[in-house]
Amino acid sequence: MKFEMREQEKWIILGVIVCTLIACIGYSFAYFTSGGVSGDKLEGASVNTKTADLLDIKYDGGESVTLENAYPGMSVTKKFSVTVTPTEDMDTATYYVKLEISENGFVVCDDSNSPTYNDRENNCTKNFKELTYSLKRTDSKENSIFLVQDADLTNGVMTVDPIEVTHEAKEGKAEKYDYELTIKFVESGADQNHNSGKTFKANVDVSLVK
Repeated sequence: MKFEMREQEKWIILGVIVCTLIACIGYSFAYFTSGGVSGDKLEGASVNTKTADLLDIKYDGGESVTLENAYPGMSVTKKFSVTVTPTEDMDTATYYVKLEISENGFVVCDDSNSPTYNDRENNCTKNFKELTYSLKRTDSKENSIFLVQDADLTNGVMTVDPIEVTHEAKEGKAEKYDYELTIKFVESGADQNHNSGKTFKANVDVSLVK
């Protein structure tokens, strides 16, 4: 009888151990499934903020800006806006405004394309900035703010340094910023036949600085 009691005690102890193990495993699984913290966010975890979460970019008529069959004094302006909306983790956005050029047929006036008859009154002006671009903010209550003004694109320039802009969403509210980018065939007051009828094509791109 004494032996049977010991055997029962062994089974009872074994049962208690098994139940304890099951309870511990279940608790650990629940802990790691929930991230080990209360709420939805993992403490200390990095958050991948997408451009669409922080920036909303709208282009008037698409991203492209084109000057075709150009003549002196002709210009084209691309309007676009950037809205900075604060997220749970970020309320400041730093972004690039880029002019990505795909075609630029404009050349600078030099000895190779200047009229050979130097006594002509409208001889082209050598090294004149005939194709320029400007970028300005237009949402300011005061005068427009130029980020770039009359930068030279003549002589087939294909690469332009991106403009870096930083904005903070004040008081946790979305802030909208309006821009105008202008490409202009500038009149020199002299012969410009070497660039008449030329084409310039580019896209405006706004992207979050990583």
